[in-house]
Amino acid sequence: MIDVYKIGRGFCYAGTDKNGGLFEFDLIAKEAEEISRLTKVDCLIIVGGNLSIEENEKLSSLINTKKNLGVKIIFVLTDSVSLSDLSKGLIAKCDLLLHQAYGYKFDIDIEQQYSFVPELFYKNDIPIPYLQYDSVFFGGSDYNREDKVNEYFRDGRCPKDKTFSLIKINGIHEDERIDYSSFQKLMSKFKYSLMICRKEYRGDVSWFTPRFIEAVSNWSLPFVDFEYSKNRPYTIPLFDNEVSSYDELMEKIDMIDEIDRLHYLTTLRAKINNNKGKFRELVLNFLENKK
Repeated sequence: MIDVYKIGRGFCYAGTDKNGGLFEFDLIAKEAEEISRLTKVDCLIIVGGNLSIEENEKLSSLINTKKNLGVKIIFVLTDSVSLSDLSKGLIAKCDLLLHQAYGYKFDIDIEQQYSFVPELFYKNDIPIPYLQYDSVFFGGSDYNREDKVNEYFRDGRCPKDKTFSLIKINGIHEDERIDYSSFQKLMSKFKYSLMICRKEYRGDVSWFTPRFIEAVSNWSLPFVDFEYSKNRPYTIPLFDNEVSSYDELMEKIDMIDEIDRLHYLTTLRAKINNNKGKFRELVLNFLENKK
């Protein structure tokens, strides 16, 4: 049997899901149900979150109890909030760490690898939108990436030309974001999206996010800031989608015709679709090899 535990579950369910965190947990839980049908090995999957001292004590006790019963423990790291010293101590008690830092190994003494959780977000049944705006879309918090938001999307409180963004502005506690389902539908109205990352994800960590996958699903060609996920799992032959400034982003967009844009997206969709089942595959292989 595969059980799934979400750290900070109360906070996750407290309000409207604007960042996809609840949707992500549900995706992982559904995968766990399918894995349960394919193995007799018992496992506890812990999905990361904002860990309190009280929950750490509760979860540490649960892990010890489960391990004494021969249950395998997998920690799924989906956000840097789970990289606090408290969380790292908890992760070290597990048997496997799955994370989104493609090609990177965290300084935690535990078997670990890229999770393929972002690929769970892929939907291959979304038709090409009838109408799309020739603009760049972005949605998310400006936390620890105010520099990128200001570079690409905002001139003070005014949006930059040919961009549309919905931002949680932490400095003045203003949240323009909408519910996750509506956000996905809105993304499909724009021909392009831009991936930017927080400061803790820049450099060697190379964190890969579901937003890239969502953009491809919604036929919104993803561009990436030069500091986003250096070890990117998906590239496009003969097309450089990396940019370092607003001006460069606009220049590259102006050079793309619609036939090429759809070709690039189709190429990415095929690559991502091939990896959609990899999370289930790697969890199942880990459990079967640890019998």
